[in-house]
Amino acid sequence: LNLSALYFPFALKLQLDHLYPIKGFWRRMFSVYLDDVVGHGKTKNQAEGRCRILLSALRAIDKPVSDKEPTVVCQSLDCLGLTLSDKGWSLSEANVKKLQSALATKPKSNKQLRSLVGVYNYGVTAFSFSEANEFSSLMAPLHDAVNVSPFKWTDECEKAQQRLLSHL
Repeated sequence: LNLSALYFPFALKLQLDHLYPIKGFWRRMFSVYLDDVVGHGKTKNQAEGRCRILLSALRAIDKPVSDKEPTVVCQSLDCLGLTLSDKGWSLSEANVKKLQSALATKPKSNKQLRSLVGVYNYGVTAFSFSEANEFSSLMAPLHDAVNVSPFKWTDECEKAQQRLLSHL
């Protein structure tokens, strides 16, 4: 991993803090995600104005914007596998389909089941549940099956997997 990729967001934030004397002012208009800067506004005119400010600020600190990168105002955009919009953020459609495909696979060993449980735990934010404990109760049969030797995929595990997929 190139260290400049890790350094860039930190350096950019410091330079923007230097450009805007009111500490944190720019953070109300822009968000930095690794090497992506996303501007936002309540109206299209406000967002377009902030886009011009951002482009000027990036030119002032000698950080050119690639011609390949979009600099137009839009209702939503995909950034780092997420869709950002006025409704908040969610997994992008492409990632939801990949996740559904991966999670629908029936594990054939304890190792595959552990991987599946790990994916569920990592991606829990992609699921919507009406009750706080619903996810953990659906995961219980899978957690129980992880440590069973020899590996046994039960009907209870299958039902839990199908119910989890229905919440995605």
